Amino acid sequence: MSFLDYLTTAGFATLASSAAILGAGRFLLRKLVEKTIDARFDERLEAVKAANAERLATVSAGLKARADGELEFIKSEFAKQLAELGAQWKRQADERLEQERARYAADLEILKAGLQKRASEDLERSKAMLTAAAQDSLEVAKLRRELYRPLNEVIYRFRNTARDSLRAPGDDRSESANELKVLAERIADLLYELRYDLERDGVFPTLHSYKAASNAFLERFRQHAASTAPDATTAGELVEVYRRLDQQYSDAVAVLRSLVSSTAAARAAGSAGSADPPAV
Repeated sequence: MSFLDYLTTAGFATLASSAAILGAGRFLLRKLVEKTIDARFDERLEAVKAANAERLATVSAGLKARADGELEFIKSEFAKQLAELGAQWKRQADERLEQERARYAADLEILKAGLQKRASEDLERSKAMLTAAAQDSLEVAKLRRELYRPLNEVIYRFRNTARDSLRAPGDDRSESANELKVLAERIADLLYELRYDLERDGVFPTLHSYKAASNAFLERFRQHAASTAPDATTAGELVEVYRRLDQQYSDAVAVLRSLVSSTAAARAAGSAGSADPPAV
């Protein structure tokens, strides 16, 4: 190889090497430029983001303030409308209430007048009925007084005669027994005659018990009067029979007084009261 060829070959090799170095330099320069561009882009992007974030915050705050203001305005207007509507409803309700009150007041006056009239009529009828009932009661009491007067008197006389007979001396006991017999028969006759009225008035059982007690006393007194020398036992039994008679007398007078409590006969019979038997 000639020297010229060597130089030529060396020159080409140098050129090739330089081209490679130049290529590598361009590659590195491009990469550096790209990196620089990327860094600036990132910075610019962050700046834009920050600016947008600040602008977004400002816009959001403005929108929120505006929304809050509009909401308060809507609330205020709604409250006004609600208050006006409530006042209108209240006026209408008050007017309707007054109308109903007036109508019911008129109906109440009509009803009150009708009730007063009816009550007055009922009162007059009741007065008339009570007057008639009172008159009827007086008439019934008068009739009972006349009807039961003989019975009231004879049971009164029998009780008193029985009481007095316990004190009668031995010679008068036969006469007392005869008088008691007549009175007992009179009691039996009157109960027979008045049985319907006594049963109607619900007092017959009590009067019948008195008749039984009077007959029992009459029978015991006859035995006592017939005895020439009555002992203490017989006398004590007679007193006990009289006590039962006196109790039946009180019951009989009480039921008759309940029927004719305002009559003179009942007052006369009641004034005598019940008496303790005297010693025989």
